[in-house]
Amino acid sequence: MEHGIDRNLATSADRADYLVELSNIVRRTDFGGPAPRSLHRLGLVVDALVRLTGDRRVAVYCVADRSLLGGRREFTEPGDAPTLARWVAEGLVEEVPDADERVLEIAGMTGIQVVTGDYYDDHRIEHPWIQGNTWQFLRPEAAGRGAVRLAPLDMGHRTGAEISKKMELSALKKQGLLTAARKPLVEVVGRAWRCPDARCSLYSVHRGGRVMLPRMRGGVPTCELHGTPLLDDGARPGAAQVKLVLDGECVGRFT
Repeated sequence: MEHGIDRNLATSADRADYLVELSNIVRRTDFGGPAPRSLHRLGLVVDALVRLTGDRRVAVYCVADRSLLGGRREFTEPGDAPTLARWVAEGLVEEVPDADERVLEIAGMTGIQVVTGDYYDDHRIEHPWIQGNTWQFLRPEAAGRGAVRLAPLDMGHRTGAEISKKMELSALKKQGLLTAARKPLVEVVGRAWRCPDARCSLYSVHRGGRVMLPRMRGGVPTCELHGTPLLDDGARPGAAQVKLVLDGECVGRFT
């Protein structure tokens, strides 16, 4: 399936007019129909950029999470997944494990405007330039008759507590440890775990350094390194996080 927007996809960020966080755009359901994932939404964003700039060849550089193509079944348009796979193969979409970090890396280095709906609250310690930014981010919004408009996204300011909470939720989400209501799976995070491989100390609360969160695969806590189900090692001991605050800003965390 060919998309008319192929000609608008840049093969590198330095050839682009705008940066698009593709995973965020494709998964939005407040415009472009009810499908869980749809490349049509990218087309609507490109159309909006054409209207905004007056340039039919406006170039966008797209970055996507690897999980976007992994969820092929959520693309209800049959041609979308093959098209996305082709774009990745041809270098028209950059596929990375974490699109957020890559998008912010490029945006921070180049100053390019970013089309997204994400406020990146959990990345503001590494990227403090996000705080108070009112010009570098554009948010797609439904504009009627199936069209989309792009509005400046005021990133605002987040407190240290707000950033910390979002970082914790993001860490749980990454490991599949949130419910559909974005609540922690207490029956998992409240337990200690150990790998069947006696040499592995990634999850042990009795030895090793930082204790990792288990990754849920098929509803089973699994070792990140060995891919084997983890063994329940009893209730997780109580722990507290100590924060180092300097001039009202959290500069370090210690468990």
